[in-house]
Amino acid sequence: IIESISSEPSLHLVFKNKNVLEIFKEEHTKTSDLSAFIINKKKIKDLENYKRGHWWVQDLSSMLPIYLSPEIKFKKVLDMCAAPGGKAFQLISFKNDVKLNDISLKRTKKLKTNLDRLNFDNDIKNFNALDLPEVEKFDVIILDSPCSGVGTLRRNPDILFKKKPPDLDFLTKVQENLINKAAKLLNING
Repeated sequence: IIESISSEPSLHLVFKNKNVLEIFKEEHTKTSDLSAFIINKKKIKDLENYKRGHWWVQDLSSMLPIYLSPEIKFKKVLDMCAAPGGKAFQLISFKNDVKLNDISLKRTKKLKTNLDRLNFDNDIKNFNALDLPEVEKFDVIILDSPCSGVGTLRRNPDILFKKKPPDLDFLTKVQENLINKAAKLLNING
């Protein structure tokens, strides 16, 4: 584990569409028709078309669930824990009506900054997802719920050095409550 998290993680970008990936001039290795690893190390803001909002940074493993779900198009979608926004950006790019929510005000501000750069104008709510009103129903609900973060060791090696280990009982209960809330917000056959 120590050896694998000691190397700098690769930078993976997801593109709004196939066309903007095709014209992307930075040296890269495609991981799909919408994504690529960047070969040469650069600051993110110095990469081509950063300001034009053609792409966003998202780990390959994070982008795969949406990428591998091509049936999620033209749907009414709720992203319950949306920040920093990678999955939401994919869904917006696929022409879905996406409602965004995140409990963290700090992360919501980052999400807003990302939306602005990508020229997306979706509204963001700042609710505890467990308190979302149950009047509106959705075809699809994305729930990337709070977790221990252990799966992100390579990007966040400081997790190993925290004085207090993650409270797995608490996190499991939060995840259970969130999935039950999501079920109440989901349309029949959603």
